[in-house]
Amino acid sequence: MRALFWHALQPSVYLAALCAFWGELGPWQRVFGGIVALREVLYLVGTGVVAVVQPSFLLVDIVASWKETSSFETGPPGVAMYVLAPEKLLFRAVAFSFPYGSLMYNLFRGCLFGTILTDLFAIGALAAALHSGVTPPALMVGYCMTTLAAVTAIMVLIFE
Repeated sequence: MRALFWHALQPSVYLAALCAFWGELGPWQRVFGGIVALREVLYLVGTGVVAVVQPSFLLVDIVASWKETSSFETGPPGVAMYVLAPEKLLFRAVAFSFPYGSLMYNLFRGCLFGTILTDLFAIGALAAALHSGVTPPALMVGYCMTTLAAVTAIMVLIFE
């Protein structure tokens, strides 16, 4: 249960911060921030699904994973993804829990690609915030982390 709630913490904090600062945000920040909120809701749902279909995802041993290099999810690149962009590995883990080509497989693979697309909207939200000068710290941390996660994901995919 602790691992489940640990994964739910980041999306919950982002959604609370977005709601708290909604009135101060400009129109572009609202659009981009709302799309990022959709990703966070999908991550919350995905966390619940992974707890049922592949609970081991929630119990990853970071130190052991860092030392192992037998798959995409392990070694330094996999640990970086797990820490900075867990939603990508989560949806990948859930998708591969179902038969290839099945409806559930395709649904969760679609969610995986959706998280990659929404990273671009988080970068857009960061740019809109910087442009407008409305930079609530709680949201800026989220947008900066998402930008870092997007860059990490791209680097892992390129150099794997």
